[in-house]
Formats: sequence, C-alpha cells, structure tokens
Amino acid sequence: MRNILLVLFLLLSFSAISQIDKRNPTIDVIGSAKITVKPDVGILIIGIRENNLNFSEAITGLNKKTKDVTSQIVSIGFKEEDIKTTNFEIEKYTVFIKEQDIDSGYVATQSITVDFKNSKETITRILNTFAKSNTDFTLNFNFKLSDELRA
Repeated sequence: MRNILLVLFLLLSFSAISQIDKRNPTIDVIGSAKITVKPDVGILIIGIRENNLNFSEAITGLNKKTKDVTSQIVSIGFKEEDIKTTNFEIEKYTVFIKEQDIDSGYVATQSITVDFKNSKETITRILNTFAKSNTDFTLNFNFKLSDELRA
C-alpha cells in the first residue's frame, strides 16, 4: 500500500511540475551575432623632434615647432583647448664613430594630439594644410569609436 501511495504521489508531483512549465513557457536561443561599425572619431598625432648641441636650445627649438604646428591645427578649424601635447622627452644624443661614442648634443621630442569627428573632408583639410608646412614633423592618424557608439 505504501508503494502504491508513493508511486501515486510521484506521478502527481511530475504532472504538477509539467503544468507549471506550461504556464511559464520559455524559449532558449543559442547563437551569435556580429556588428560592424565605422569609427566615428579620428585622432591626429603629430610628432615633433629637435636636435641641438645645447640643452636649453633643444627645448626652445621644440617649443617653436610646437607653436608652429599648433597654429596650423587652429587654422584648420580646431579649438586650441582641444589640442594636447604629450610624451615630452629630452635625452642625450650620442653617435658611435670609429669605435667611440661622440657626444652630439640633445634630442627633444613630444607629440601633439587632437581628436576630431571622422570624415574624409576633415582628413583632407588636415593633409592639405600640413603638406604646405615648413616645420619638420611626423603625422599619424588613429581611429576609434565614440562612447555613444560603444554603448
């Protein structure tokens, strides 16, 4: 008798569980998705370098080049407060000639960066402006997603 009651109890339990599942149906989806988004922010990076035998003149020359590049960036239409200088460094410059190190002064370097809305027109204006420049520099672009597109 006990066995019959136990079996009856188990059957009622299973039917109650299956009824609960029917009241709250769920769908399990397994898969993956991919999205491609064009970067909407461009980063202009300009590297400036000045070599000089004198420490302070190396810094002065670097500052002059920095002002020249900054004024060119402003002439494109960027705000001066959006322009950032980074990675300032000055180090001793030595050259190895005929099995000995020759002191050749100092090398001062730094980078100027500015973020901008990525568009072909802006990049073209930047390239056209710096193609006419008399200042010695290196020019690079990086690209990223804005915080709005990351969300």
